[in-house]
Amino acid sequence: MRPKTLFTHCAAVCTTFSAVMASYGPSDHPISTDAPKLPGGSQATDVTPGPFFQDFSPPFPTDSWWVGFGVPNQTDVVAGPFPFQCATLSSGLTFGLSDDRYFDGTSIHVDTQLDWTMGITGLPDGMNNRKATYWDTQAVCLRYFVGSGTMNTCLVQGSPYMTFEFNNAPVTLASANGPIQNFEWTTQGTKARMQNNGGTYLLYASGNAIDLQQNGNALVTSDAYTGVLRMAKLNSTSQEAILDAHAGIYAKGVTLSYDVSGSSATLTWKYNTTQLAGGSGDLLMLSWPHHRNAFVGNPSYVSDLTYLTVKGQMIGVAGDRWSMTHALHNVSWFASQDPDASCMAELKQLLAQDVGQFTAPIANEMYLWGGTVARAAQLATIADHLGETQLRDQVLAQLKITYDQWFNVSRSPIVAYESAWGGVIDIGADNGVQWYNDHHFLYGYFLHGAAVIAKYDADWLQQHKDVVTAFARDIGNPSPLDPYFTVSRHMDWFHGHSWASGIANSAGSRDQESSTEAINGYYGLTLWAEVLGDQDFLDYARLLLSIEITGAQTYWHLYPDADPKDINNPYPEQAFRALTTVGNVQDYQAGAFIFWGGLRTQIAGIQVLPVTPIGEITYDKAWMQGVLPYCQSEIDDQTIGTPFKAVIYAAYAAVDPKKAYELTKTVTDFGSGQSHTNQLYFISTQQPNLSICS
Repeated sequence: MRPKTLFTHCAAVCTTFSAVMASYGPSDHPISTDAPKLPGGSQATDVTPGPFFQDFSPPFPTDSWWVGFGVPNQTDVVAGPFPFQCATLSSGLTFGLSDDRYFDGTSIHVDTQLDWTMGITGLPDGMNNRKATYWDTQAVCLRYFVGSGTMNTCLVQGSPYMTFEFNNAPVTLASANGPIQNFEWTTQGTKARMQNNGGTYLLYASGNAIDLQQNGNALVTSDAYTGVLRMAKLNSTSQEAILDAHAGIYAKGVTLSYDVSGSSATLTWKYNTTQLAGGSGDLLMLSWPHHRNAFVGNPSYVSDLTYLTVKGQMIGVAGDRWSMTHALHNVSWFASQDPDASCMAELKQLLAQDVGQFTAPIANEMYLWGGTVARAAQLATIADHLGETQLRDQVLAQLKITYDQWFNVSRSPIVAYESAWGGVIDIGADNGVQWYNDHHFLYGYFLHGAAVIAKYDADWLQQHKDVVTAFARDIGNPSPLDPYFTVSRHMDWFHGHSWASGIANSAGSRDQESSTEAINGYYGLTLWAEVLGDQDFLDYARLLLSIEITGAQTYWHLYPDADPKDINNPYPEQAFRALTTVGNVQDYQAGAFIFWGGLRTQIAGIQVLPVTPIGEITYDKAWMQGVLPYCQSEIDDQTIGTPFKAVIYAAYAAVDPKKAYELTKTVTDFGSGQSHTNQLYFISTQQPNLSICS
């Protein structure tokens, strides 16, 4: 199949520094380019983008690592470009790098650290003298300007260098972490070594030698400077020769493409580079465990260059092209196997009971409503799998009633197109949607239910296709040729999973709790792509789904028996891996906690629900073997409710379906998002022919 190339974005005012990237084309397969036709029309959120986007129009990213640059205050520290952290201040770009990783009994931490601020001397206070010039799926370029002087920088995830291009501007390099303890030229005007409380950094100058003089806690030039400055943190003296050898070439962005062939996809990143005058050597970037596990061929590792992060060791890779392979799962509406014969009679009885009790829920917010709808959607497909078409149609009739509420132009909450950032929101519901929080969680449920209706009712599909497809474009747009939605809103291609937080909290450190609700977002996207009959869209949705599952199994699932010496083990700390399940992955922290509860069954359960056929892939046996023992004390505690226990029991069928069935007998409440029918259906289809229900 033809390759698909993803997303470059450059303002019309781009100069030589970033205009080179404008030629790298986006995908030619948008889901749609039509204006969204939503019941609530078009409305803007209260949190409008700041002047960082002054040369651009929406849509804008809302979960990229650098989005904190674009929210109204524009000064919060953002997590990136990894391994660095940075912030845009009036005085310049401040940045730093900490690899002081520690475990506090619950979480792995690497705290924020800012070490240096690079800027133009004389920048005025305020936010109007810095702006974006370009962005793509992993990088952002920005410009500081005063008078005729400019400082441009392209911040690319995985670069061990921070790079700044000055044009006719005086330089101020100020310490942001204590006093300057040492500054010495190793090659006058072109290479220096400097130290403050943040450690030792190397400075490289190219194009023209630079004359930096110390002025208090800053290094400054007396005249305007034109040239390129690069900085890298030196963790050990052995790394200096490596950083020297690769300092002559740098990345300005990434062209991301993928090719699908059958049940696999090859993802290719082509770094767009600039060779400095007199520079040599290959581009040097840094990789994480999930990259290294997916690399195709024989990458040129630079193993002596490492930086320690929450996701484990970042290791150097030389070269300007990365290729990674991802298995595409054969997602189905149904379990991959028929229910065990011993369970069939009970399953049909439960199905009749659950369907008989289901009535259309009131659509007053997306989350709890979505879980209830997904529960019903599962009942419909289970009924179809069992040949109970009358029960299936009974569920579908109620689903249509509840979806009609979202299509109603005269009710509240109402679905609208949010025009300031570019996305679908529900006006009148207090659930974070207007902050672009959790869209993939919420809209995955919405798409799942809608796809099930559309699978069985072509007329309904044609009538409501445009509205529902707007939800799909919101979380799964593959192309910047769509003028209304950002590309892959929540997916972080470099981190290998999605983020949920959106533009809330000034878009600083991002987080995601429920890995499986993120997976469900792309499962729902996949089902909707299938009913649309759009193969390119389906390929893309399957790729997002595969990446999210791999991310969950790498960074949320903990394996106590994993080799702590394995360089691709993100969590070598044995005491942390003994906690079995990460509840929240953040940019600077990953831990066995969640914001809204402290029970182990809650922490594990939120990494299981909702239970759908994709769980056959997600609930890997090696992980689930540890989840049940980890939660045992709460399982035995009869004062703790059973909804989260129920989904854990269902997932335990990956290990022992008979035990999962017996444990399910103790469940008194399945919660709003799970049914007894779906519980037994999942358990009975994992390892059939075992007389599971005898």
